[in-house]
Amino acid sequence: MVFAWLGKQKNKKFIGIEVRENGIAVAQRQDTPEGIVLNHVDYMEIDTDRDFGPALTEIVKKRSLQGQSCNLVLDPASYQLLLVDAPDVPDEEMRDAIRWRLRDLITMPVEQAAIDIFDVPADSSVAKKRMLYVVITRRDLVSIIVKKVNNVGLKLQSIDISELALRNIANQFVDPQFDGRGVAIARIRQGTGTICIFKMGNLYLSRQFDLDYNGGLLDELPTEKLALELQRSLDYYERQMAQVAPGVVYICGDNVSESKVTQELQQNMVSIIQYLELSAAVRTKEEFDSGLMQLCLAASGASFRNDEVASAAG
Repeated sequence: MVFAWLGKQKNKKFIGIEVRENGIAVAQRQDTPEGIVLNHVDYMEIDTDRDFGPALTEIVKKRSLQGQSCNLVLDPASYQLLLVDAPDVPDEEMRDAIRWRLRDLITMPVEQAAIDIFDVPADSSVAKKRMLYVVITRRDLVSIIVKKVNNVGLKLQSIDISELALRNIANQFVDPQFDGRGVAIARIRQGTGTICIFKMGNLYLSRQFDLDYNGGLLDELPTEKLALELQRSLDYYERQMAQVAPGVVYICGDNVSESKVTQELQQNMVSIIQYLELSAAVRTKEEFDSGLMQLCLAASGASFRNDEVASAAG
């Protein structure tokens, strides 16, 4: 998942890339006998998400990454993630049936859309209906990404979404004591937040919300509003998906520091609230600035992706 097509390759090093609206993040993972190591994380500003080629070229040359396999993560603004009832059709017809249904749900012509689907776990619906997550992005954007990544000499394995990059972090590094109940990761960015809830390696819930946060180093998190949105998400997870509240909610994001995750936020929540400090959970080749690590969080998650990839997108 999501848009993968080149089969699997065994490589002790793997690159994760996140293309954002105004920046590009790159992380390099290396597998060692002692476990996973983050060798490098880099972030460069860009003008638009379609103009990332020169910045990526500079990072690839700087870190001598030519020829390495990579997984690229789309910016949330460049795709839609929809939760839908699965059509009552055989699996081999599911993709076509979903494409037909989307004609009335998306703004772009469906012929211009690249679409992929993945199942929500069977126990996620009170009504016991089969549910699917549907990822929709522009087909021409996928083509641009493939061309630019190939041009810099990387081997593109898949194009993924932010939610599943966060899942990779949860799968690899979240305390296993919480796995039976699930864990949540709330990623905060300028003007918006996304909370994802994972259990046993699966994405159950993804919800976006507006947030009055400018994303600056000195900007405080709007604690009351954030707590309200997080609790709304947890309530939906419990009531509509018939799940027990996750054991912990990890907070991360652009210029989100441990000092911004205040006791006041914890007091407003039932679940444990913790700052997601990736460098405390995974070994790094050198000491990286915590702000840089937060900017490169999804790229790092993309680098943790399992080398086994799925079928091509429709």
